[in-house]
Amino acid sequence: MSFGFSIGDFITLLDKAHLVYRKCKSAPSDYAVLAQHVEILTHVLEETRSILSPSLASSLPKPKLNSLVSARESCQITLDEVEKFLNKYEDMGKKHPTYFKRVKFIGKDVEGLKARLSLSTNLLQLGLSSLSRYIKLLFLLHCRQIKYNSS
Repeated sequence: MSFGFSIGDFITLLDKAHLVYRKCKSAPSDYAVLAQHVEILTHVLEETRSILSPSLASSLPKPKLNSLVSARESCQITLDEVEKFLNKYEDMGKKHPTYFKRVKFIGKDVEGLKARLSLSTNLLQLGLSSLSRYIKLLFLLHCRQIKYNSS
């Protein structure tokens, strides 16, 4: 049964986040702010992977599942944009760009990507928060059921 995603989707996305993070870290210092935002997103993806199991995913209510799918898609699009950006400007530090080109690059592109990385991270954190509350509710219901059955 398909739920719009699989746990493998998050693992693949996490692998991509690690790759983009390594590219940011090995790029000129202008990319440091992007590396920090990609690193934060990577940590949230790792947390998502550690919480989300196939059995949990199959039992999620549709709104919670849609929230996670939406967050994953946002993260995927944003990481694709960051990777495209890094590939485009990969040799920027090697070819000694003009000051004007460097200012334009820093001011426009990095700020936009930084904002999208923050938004994607926040969407995923919101989905995790909702998922956490749902898991707690399931746990409490399970405990009540055990208590009821034992009395």
